[in-house]
Amino acid sequence: MQQLSLVGVILMMPDYLKHTLALLTQTINNECLIDMKLVLRSIFIFLFLFPALTSAATLTSVHVEKQGEQYALHIKALVNADINKVKQIITNYNNLTSINPYLKESKLISRTEDERTTVSTLSEVCILFICYQIRHVQIFQQLKNNILYGRTIPKMSDFKQGWTRWTIKEDKSNPNKKVTQLTLDTKMTPDFFILPIIGTYHVKKKMLEIATVTIHNLEKEAQKNIN
Repeated sequence: MQQLSLVGVILMMPDYLKHTLALLTQTINNECLIDMKLVLRSIFIFLFLFPALTSAATLTSVHVEKQGEQYALHIKALVNADINKVKQIITNYNNLTSINPYLKESKLISRTEDERTTVSTLSEVCILFICYQIRHVQIFQQLKNNILYGRTIPKMSDFKQGWTRWTIKEDKSNPNKKVTQLTLDTKMTPDFFILPIIGTYHVKKKMLEIATVTIHNLEKEAQKNIN
């Protein structure tokens, strides 16, 4: 049986996976230039997670950073799905567990007359050998230009402060294909102790992993029941 090297496997990948892998590898290298074991491990995880996605979302921009106590994440992607379906899934607050496997609970608490929606989520995130259960309560509001903005309620959350912004636009570069431009920006300041052994690198890597998996699952969910 012929054996394939890592380079050979990468060369056989479709272009959208090569592009996504390049972005992830660049992000990892920027954060940990000397730890090649972590870089290689992340590449292998990627290769096992995403080859089965025959029409995977394409990440066009990825950035994670820490500013003081605050973590910031930026991801821009092209999702192969209708924009209305994408909006419907993102705002289906009682069922966000269908796209984010780290969520144990997602529920709509209240909705005001001006369409301000309070949403509570409970996630379980494991970094190295330590697991956290994290409560996050946000007030979401639909803004102009297809922007969905969420503000953290610190008294009800495990965050001192934070916000999330989804920018959702229709991509018209290919009139024969329904594609949505999706941008996720979020900033969060944890209100729980992160052990020094975990380190900033592993926290940022986990944030990127959660967001990437969520966007790919969003695309798969949006493509269901399409004739």
